[in-house]
Amino acid sequence: MGLMDPSRLSVLGDGAEWLWNIANLHFAGATQVLDVYHATEYLASAGRAALGADGLKNWLPGARKLLIGDGYVGACEVMAGLPGGAEEIGIGLNYLAGHRDRLNYAARLCRGQAIGSGLVEGTIKQRVNLRLKRTGARWLSEGVGPFVEMLAMTESSEWNEYWLALAA
Repeated sequence: MGLMDPSRLSVLGDGAEWLWNIANLHFAGATQVLDVYHATEYLASAGRAALGADGLKNWLPGARKLLIGDGYVGACEVMAGLPGGAEEIGIGLNYLAGHRDRLNYAARLCRGQAIGSGLVEGTIKQRVNLRLKRTGARWLSEGVGPFVEMLAMTESSEWNEYWLALAA
């Protein structure tokens, strides 16, 4: 796709170590972002353990706001305020500590960048799977990658740039 500068890329992932390893291998220098939904799951587990299901309903929106606004520091602040020493609080803090450089949500939102993978996952479901799994469709494995890359580019601002560069 002609992407020569990995520092201009973002890798948005669910926290799996293998994903970050692949990102480092193929896109060294790209910004890595932990999907906000996955980060929030750890807040929710800690909140549920400390406050119960009813208390979680009131606590989680504010906790999520602090996570998004202040990243790891916000998550620490909000979990430190939970009563008791629930094991899930420690688990959540340890997990998020391992991703502290991937929690810069506020700056990304200010730049109009995604902090969740829902759009990507929905696009795959609606566009990629629809085409690849169509009745009678036959795909060779080496053709899937370029197809997905081209499909992703059609949804970006780089689509016109790609064709202009090809025509030059």
